[in-house]
Amino acid sequence: MANKSKGFVVVAKRRPSGVPYWIVRGSVGGKQIRKEFSDRTEALSFQEQKNSELFGGAAVVQATVLTRLSADLVRQAEVVLAQLEREFPGVSLHEVVDYYRAAAPELPVQDVRRFASTFTRLKEKYADANLADVCDRFLDTYKPDANGFTLGDALDSYAADVERRRETGTLSEWQATSVRIAMQKFERHFASATRLTRITTSQLHEYLIETSRAKDGSSNYSNKTWSNRRGYLTRFFNFCVQEGWIDTNPAVAIRKYSKREHRRATPMILTPEKAREVMLDAENFADGRLVPYLVLTLFCGIRPSYRDSEITRLNPEQVDVSRGEIRLHGPKTKTKKPRVVKLQPNVTAWLQKYPLEKWPIIPRNFRKTIIAFRRRHALGYDVLRHTYASMLVGKTRSVADAALQAGNSEMVMWSNYLDLVREEDAKRFWLITPEAERNPA
Repeated sequence: MANKSKGFVVVAKRRPSGVPYWIVRGSVGGKQIRKEFSDRTEALSFQEQKNSELFGGAAVVQATVLTRLSADLVRQAEVVLAQLEREFPGVSLHEVVDYYRAAAPELPVQDVRRFASTFTRLKEKYADANLADVCDRFLDTYKPDANGFTLGDALDSYAADVERRRETGTLSEWQATSVRIAMQKFERHFASATRLTRITTSQLHEYLIETSRAKDGSSNYSNKTWSNRRGYLTRFFNFCVQEGWIDTNPAVAIRKYSKREHRRATPMILTPEKAREVMLDAENFADGRLVPYLVLTLFCGIRPSYRDSEITRLNPEQVDVSRGEIRLHGPKTKTKKPRVVKLQPNVTAWLQKYPLEKWPIIPRNFRKTIIAFRRRHALGYDVLRHTYASMLVGKTRSVADAALQAGNSEMVMWSNYLDLVREEDAKRFWLITPEAERNPA
């Protein structure tokens, strides 16, 4: 019976994922044969083998040649040479071997195959495409896969940005430290390996509830505490959006309380008697080294943080006793706006006894000394400045003037300090003078 088969053919296919494969199909004696290959050369070799079997070897054996190669290797060589002639006319097998020998250490065979497949797809869709231009375009537009970017990676980059802003002066030392502490707590809660895209608004909401609890474990946290901690998260995720690691900020949807919703406690202040006790003790504590600091913070309202604040940036030249004023430069104030503080008569008396030319504002071993003194008198963080603002409003009865000198808004002065002390208490406060003034020799 004559063989009516037209032989085996190779058909190139592509999976939905884009991976190519080849099918060899044909028939022998009316029976269909179909085989799939992931390698084109193997498919061609199988096609040649089947055609040889089908047509009795006439398609392959054209001459008898003495060789040490097996019949299978001869068939493979013929397939490769035929492919070479079709795709690269005029290129010899020796040149192919030389090229492979040079490229093999840098480019594995599987990479060559992937490259050839990708390049073929590129040419099929864009016939005039230039591979160099495609690579340049990719390098210009490529961004790391957000799904693979972790919280730890993002926090490392954010910490570097915070440090840069601290060095350039856009963030104070205190602000940078607060951000670092907040982000360390955030990382401990979620773990460094957490994918950025897997952090949701609901998770952040639960995190804020958990970390904003009072010390006794109750959930009676203040609106201001909530808003402050929400702010740390919002700024961090805004940074991530700007860097292109995520598309949206998951913290934005969390409720934000307005300033009017912040419950303000009545500021803790010193009574005139307690203030007198503090200043009397300061003259005898640590050889009086803390007196200039206490005078400038308690009687002049200079912001008192010993880490990085107005008091640590104040130069003695800015305190002009003869003119009765302190001039604070904009870059060195919390609000970044300049202001002038008027020296009250008792301040002049203190600074005449303790001139800043001889008594430094920040003396040696300052941190250790001021911490010990604060504990000695149970002085809260901002009690000195709160006392100043309250007593100044109590004396002048002018919220506007007090706001200018204290570096606060009139609204803050109205809501926090107006009518906090009686006028007679304010008078007694501003009469506190050094010991020699009270007991002249």
